[in-house]
Amino acid sequence: MKGSSWKANGITFKELTENEKKQVQAFLKKTGKSLWGKKEFVLYDLPTCHPQLDILPESNPRRKKQVCCVCGNESSNCSEVSQPSYLLFASNTATKSFNSEGKMPDVICWECEFLSKFALHTAGYKKAGTNDILIIQAYSPSLPTLIDLQTEVGADSPLRRHGDEIYYCNIGLESDSLVRHAAKPFELLWAFLYDKFFILTKEQVKDETSDAVKSWLGDEDFDEFFRKIAFAPVMFFLLYAEIGSKTFITKDLTIYQDICYFFRLLKYMKENDIDPGVFFSSIWDSEDKNPALVREEICRKILMKQSILHVLEPFCFRKIMNGQPMAFSNVLNFLENYELLIEKEGAGMNKEQVETAVNLGKQIALSVLPEDRKDKNKLDAAVKKIKGDLFVLRKSRTSTDFLNQINNIMFRYGIPVSGKLLDGILEEVKFEDFRAYCVMGALQVINAANSSLNNNSKEDQQ
Repeated sequence: MKGSSWKANGITFKELTENEKKQVQAFLKKTGKSLWGKKEFVLYDLPTCHPQLDILPESNPRRKKQVCCVCGNESSNCSEVSQPSYLLFASNTATKSFNSEGKMPDVICWECEFLSKFALHTAGYKKAGTNDILIIQAYSPSLPTLIDLQTEVGADSPLRRHGDEIYYCNIGLESDSLVRHAAKPFELLWAFLYDKFFILTKEQVKDETSDAVKSWLGDEDFDEFFRKIAFAPVMFFLLYAEIGSKTFITKDLTIYQDICYFFRLLKYMKENDIDPGVFFSSIWDSEDKNPALVREEICRKILMKQSILHVLEPFCFRKIMNGQPMAFSNVLNFLENYELLIEKEGAGMNKEQVETAVNLGKQIALSVLPEDRKDKNKLDAAVKKIKGDLFVLRKSRTSTDFLNQINNIMFRYGIPVSGKLLDGILEEVKFEDFRAYCVMGALQVINAANSSLNNNSKEDQQ
């Protein structure tokens, strides 16, 4: 694409008045931006490029047929790849650089060249940080399904925002959107699909009470959406790239296909009064130098149907030990229900075993905390004491060490020994899983105590 192909609507810097020049110079100095083009235009809107396209050209028998690098068909009407033929084709010279023999670059047929002009508008994109960009693209090999996808999650859906003022993103612009908080690929996919689920709920259910939502989830309207995406294979392409000087540097490319599973998971959680959106917001690690890493790992594991117990437990432990409040009941309920859903036959803990571990942790924490939560000094001392016990408990590396620590804590605080422990429950499960659930149960109580301490502090300040 030649530089002269770009057209701009604006006024040159020389044509401005002296007062306007001063304002423009001050703006450029403040933002670090520059004027457009060699003539230094101040633009009224975005520059546009309208390349010449050959539509339905006649086949030329004298011209040698070439193979299109996109569709693979032979055509006598091919041209060299140029920007913006497709999103990742930077330019003619970039295409040559990927050719090991340094010969002519790939060619593209007139049909693919024409279709490529619409490709950018079907993708959702979002700038993350300073130099990273996230791109999400829905795809299906079935044309009717692909059209439905554009209506449901693509260019024609409420998830997309249109307008000339959108430069760095076209998704996640609503104030209640989770996409605006996503900074990594699986975070983006989780948030994007949840936003779609949230829009479906909001469109169909005017009364946002829990009973109204549950009634709609069991209705055929929700099944109609499933039929659209289950008619043919549906997948999402996730591209995570860094913005270079003249092109993109791809960091990660992911293809995700199990869309129906995730929507069924969201539906199941809503039916059990668990808010996946609150869960997503609660697993943000604000104290880490790269705060999106933990949430990205948890989202990835959930989308891949893998256990999140041993990622979530240390995260919650660190966060609550540092006194950071979180919606812990929602997090714990999500964890318990999710782990039971993905449990394979003969592996993991059943519901009764999970409840035993969680209740044991709660019992230990509650036995240490004073009955009067309004006494700030006593409550603070009790919280510090139980935190120390949990540190020791988490250090146990074998089931014998763990059971000894549990017995010591029970003896110290006069807690009656659980019948399940006496029945040898630790021999039936992995002690690491039992220990993690036990700690999560204690953390729920500590989180409530931390909230009481924070409330008492606010009252004292008033």
